[in-house]
Amino acid sequence: MSHLCFSPSLHRNKLKSFYIFIHRETSCRLRFGAHSKWIGAMDTDEYLVPVNKFSDMKDVLNAVGDEGINILSFHSQRARPRFDVMK
Repeated sequence: MSHLCFSPSLHRNKLKSFYIFIHRETSCRLRFGAHSKWIGAMDTDEYLVPVNKFSDMKDVLNAVGDEGINILSFHSQRARPRFDVMK
């Protein structure tokens, strides 16, 4: 079963936005954490693109889970598309 926690927040005050993020993440974790293997939090304008041996994000999560990793952190950066890894 899949669940989606959605709580839009557009605030100019960065500290206020940070506390709202913590509240949203905690609320989602408390409601669905016991029923979930992974929980993700990202903005609606962000996306993850698996590359190399991975065909989708489920493959990535399974691979790192097998290694005992239970927290993943990604960072954003401006980059040119890598057409050599795109289908």
